[in-house]
Amino acid sequence: MKTLISMVLGIMIPFIMTDNDDPSLLERISWIPETTLYPYYGSKILDTNQYRFVERVGFHPEDYGNLPIYTWDDVQATLYTVDANEDVAMYRKFIPQNKNYIAVPISIGASDWKRYLLLTYTNSGQLIDYLEVSYGIYGSELMLYKQWKIERDMKVTVYHLKSTETETIMLDDFERNQFHLQRIDTEYQIDSTGHFVKLSEKKYQAKSYTRSYLENNSQNIWQGNEVLQP
Repeated sequence: MKTLISMVLGIMIPFIMTDNDDPSLLERISWIPETTLYPYYGSKILDTNQYRFVERVGFHPEDYGNLPIYTWDDVQATLYTVDANEDVAMYRKFIPQNKNYIAVPISIGASDWKRYLLLTYTNSGQLIDYLEVSYGIYGSELMLYKQWKIERDMKVTVYHLKSTETETIMLDDFERNQFHLQRIDTEYQIDSTGHFVKLSEKKYQAKSYTRSYLENNSQNIWQGNEVLQP
């Protein structure tokens, strides 16, 4: 077995390779240690009380099925690029208390553009459902317009800084220093069958954000001081 070093959300993690040329998806999922510390936050830099080193396992083209395996080109998440050689990997897994399914986040993107999906699978390895939980780009630092949290009861919150501008803003427009965004927190429950069920949505008043704020690795979306819409 070889161990290579790669990056997920700025964290150094081992990439697992084995001598088995064709392991099944379920076998590869079994290589990933179960996350047991909750809530788990998809933060820019993982807190010291969470796992800092996790095994990163390949997610192969034959695993894609009808999944939207691409990265966004713009802040508004309307334009995207499909790359046949895209780097896609699994890096954590979450198992509910009833053990009816497995939840696995995947990272998409070998270059600066990043996107993350949370997938649910049956215990036999069949895809049940998926949810986009994060996307952004590496500039001088990682800028994320979506982040997420999962709790022990498999409740998932997606935190989104949604652009309110009509002009298309490309993610790699590094000359732009001001962004007008609206924070939206959406809560989902992964039900007993592994499906994502939307529970609630909270919208905040839109405001301007600076590039330096968005690139601050210690500033996550849920830590903002936005004001709820009346």
